[in-house]
Amino acid sequence: MKLTDIFQRLGTGPLQQARIGDNAIEGQLNASNYQAILPLLNAGMVALHTRFLLKRKEAEIVLVGGQTTYTLTDSELLQVEAVTDQLGRPLALNDPNDLCSLRTRSLNVLYVPPAVVDVLKVTSLTVSYRVLAAPIPGGIATDEELALVEVDLPLPYLEPLVYYVAWQLFNPRSPSENFHEGSHYAQLYEAACTQLEGEGLELDDGLPNDRLWRNGWV
Repeated sequence: MKLTDIFQRLGTGPLQQARIGDNAIEGQLNASNYQAILPLLNAGMVALHTRFLLKRKEAEIVLVGGQTTYTLTDSELLQVEAVTDQLGRPLALNDPNDLCSLRTRSLNVLYVPPAVVDVLKVTSLTVSYRVLAAPIPGGIATDEELALVEVDLPLPYLEPLVYYVAWQLFNPRSPSENFHEGSHYAQLYEAACTQLEGEGLELDDGLPNDRLWRNGWV
């Protein structure tokens, strides 16, 4: 989707009467207050890509005799999702009941038990992992530039992103408030995410990572 899609939805929805940025006009959302919205947009992108499997990469690891730990160096890595061997067969991952199960000792460190090589005769691994979205860039100065920016998020996730931005923007500075507008948008965000989880639009292990786009989403 384009960055203008997000701004249009914000401007006609949660932020319709908001004043954002220095010398802002009520309900005005454009390049003039882009920098005030940008951190919230990128935080929302991280939240959605952490919660949903929307973007995935693969890494090949050649196993070395006697070595049991391997580090994935991709800085965008969020979570290891699945591992297969050199023949494409799935391997157990973080299964405490399987002696041959691989384990993620930390976010990017994979433990491979000796039995994987000695018993299962595995020589290499393909690691499939969830990754962060490309951050939305700064430095936008005009509305024309807004229209050129592609956002790394499928269109069905626009609504929770909008609610996330409103939630963070309207959070009170005083923790003594029991209910505030931010709480309302936090509830809408959670409801929108729950609905998307029920619709099953996330990537499947057996599908390439363009599923959302091939199914008609852009």
